[in-house]
Amino acid sequence: MEAEKERKETDGKVFGVSFFLKGHWMRQFTLVMLTHGLEKYNEDLKVARINMITYQNLFLLPTSVVCLVLSISNPKGQIYEASHAKNTTATMPRESCKLAEESQN
Repeated sequence: MEAEKERKETDGKVFGVSFFLKGHWMRQFTLVMLTHGLEKYNEDLKVARINMITYQNLFLLPTSVVCLVLSISNPKGQIYEASHAKNTTATMPRESCKLAEESQN
């Protein structure tokens, strides 16, 4: 499955990435990618929109990215988090996602 990536580098630690899966525009996600060494969420993180049809879709992560946070556009506004080893192709099955804490100290 091919995906086109549009990547913007902000401060060298946070990347905004948009994934476009051709022919499939069914669900919309907010994507926040945290790079290696960034341990906490903060309000300065840049977000990008992501469209995917299901959790089982494959997408390539930039080599420096180790944590992926998906905020699903649903009525409850739940936030799911999944961590992956860097430089891998990651899948996002529903079972591997866990509710992420909205605030960390």
